[in-house]
Amino acid sequence: MLITPLSPVRSFAAKRLLKALSDAPGVGGPQWLEAITKIQEERTALNEAGGKPNPGQEAVRFAENINYLLAEDRFDETAGLPADAIARRCDWVVELLAKLVGDDPGLGVAIGHARDLKTITAAGGPFSRVQINRILDSVIDVGAPDPLTRAEAAPWSSVVHPGQITATRDTVIWWDFKGGDSSNATYWSKGEATSLLKSGIILDPSSARRARESWAWSGASRYAKRRLLLCRPGNDKGEAAAPHPYWDEIRANLVKPGAPEADLETAEREITITCAELVKDGVWHLLDRSVKWRVSTVIEPAKPQAVYDIAPGLDHHPDHLNYSKMRAAIACPFQWVARNTVLTARHWDVAPATNQMIGNLCHKIVEELYGGDTPAPAINDVETLAKDRFEALTPVMAAPLLMPENALERRAFRQGVGQAIHRFAVALDQYGLTVHKTEEEVTRDYTGVPFKGRIDLILCDKSNRTYVMDLKWTDRLNSFETEIEDGSLQLATYAWLLAGDNLSGVDGAYFMLAQGRVLSGANTFGSDAVPNASSLAEGWRKGIATWEDTLSEVVNGKVRISGLADLEQSAVDDYSKLKTVWEDNRSAANEASRLFISPFCRNCDYSVLCGRALWEQ
Repeated sequence: MLITPLSPVRSFAAKRLLKALSDAPGVGGPQWLEAITKIQEERTALNEAGGKPNPGQEAVRFAENINYLLAEDRFDETAGLPADAIARRCDWVVELLAKLVGDDPGLGVAIGHARDLKTITAAGGPFSRVQINRILDSVIDVGAPDPLTRAEAAPWSSVVHPGQITATRDTVIWWDFKGGDSSNATYWSKGEATSLLKSGIILDPSSARRARESWAWSGASRYAKRRLLLCRPGNDKGEAAAPHPYWDEIRANLVKPGAPEADLETAEREITITCAELVKDGVWHLLDRSVKWRVSTVIEPAKPQAVYDIAPGLDHHPDHLNYSKMRAAIACPFQWVARNTVLTARHWDVAPATNQMIGNLCHKIVEELYGGDTPAPAINDVETLAKDRFEALTPVMAAPLLMPENALERRAFRQGVGQAIHRFAVALDQYGLTVHKTEEEVTRDYTGVPFKGRIDLILCDKSNRTYVMDLKWTDRLNSFETEIEDGSLQLATYAWLLAGDNLSGVDGAYFMLAQGRVLSGANTFGSDAVPNASSLAEGWRKGIATWEDTLSEVVNGKVRISGLADLEQSAVDDYSKLKTVWEDNRSAANEASRLFISPFCRNCDYSVLCGRALWEQ
């Protein structure tokens, strides 16, 4: 409802709620309540600007109404939705659209649907999700008169199957005359057939289904008074398209039984024509129609550029920096410039990817179990406690898992999350680490720009050495091992935020929740330490130097599209070979004490704008 072009929730409020849902897909959690507070503040400002009386009180009612209808007024799916709750929502829709229907008469259709739904459900209830969906289907199918449409007369009628033709027609055109979408035969065992027969149900023989199907196909020829056109494409998904099975019946009647194959082929050619044969001297002919062809002007699309020139000297320093901004700029300057200074992609994909959603949920569970002033739970209790918190937090942070079709997935994630956090507790004990802080927000000045970070975990060992740890729920183990080898810009950034330029007193690690593994370059972790890993200090030096190079290039008027530039520099014309190219670029960057991060081309909102999509075609 929040992403429809016209929603009962005002656009400024919908944007706030969408942002909250993208961070934590659920209602009633901290992100959601923060969004409701922001909505109230914005509504107050709008009321004050419009000179409305009691602007603050009206804003409170406005925000509370949204929160009540979307978050608080909720019902158990098995118990069903009462009629009065359905009526409240229908009234909400009608009240909003009634104010706008004068400018857009088409909104009367939606008002009619809402009123019909309210009328149908008024005398009953409660209604289950399935029942409501069926009622909505029936209401929307019948619809309401649309003032923007009018009846039109046409000399033809359209059906989706030749069996639907019930009267003689001058011309019958069977479009897409290929293949045969025959329904699958239903198998009845002998015992089932006997049982049905005892109940008075006589099953047709298997041959009857095919006979009925053939009779339905023949309707195309039986009802064609003058002409029957069978239009078949030459190719289907790159392969030669086979004609519809009805063509075999037609061919069988072209010659007498037992005639030579050559006679059949000759007869078939006499009733078949290709599209190319329909054009003579630049004029297309078919039946009683003709169209003169004209040559179209072909305009070749511009070749994608690897580097674009922009106005030099512009200040492209962001108002604040963080790890994500730095990483994005290093990976692809074009994407970073487009997102932060020129274009902002509008995201309607509310819920994050499943791995990210479960990862965020794990972060919150770890924060609740190990944050605050309470002692850390005993290792043997961690899994049970984690599962309990999973159940409590799912409605506010992973609501898609509550859908009936996700019940099995939800149970699997509950088990997996409990085991993952138990393995995390075991790792802490194994390496003698204790949690000092969770979800710590840190800001440090970098060349006059605030550099911000939110560190998942700050740990200490028995000698009081500090560790920054980031929790990951992903199957991309190899990519994070590569990051550790390069000095891990993320962990190096967190270490710099804590310790400044003296990073020698801080170590870093990833804990891979799904695998139950620690990834780190620190010797503390023994066999879990990644061999040949760069230090965090080296990772920070390479990362910040590469960032400065990128920013300097942009300020000087050059914006590089990494994905295309890599292809051109490596003389590769196949985008699928980029992985090999990136490995070479990574090695070259390390030799130059710079950091290489492969561009996020597969998850980019600007692939059409930069030309990568055209390159792939």
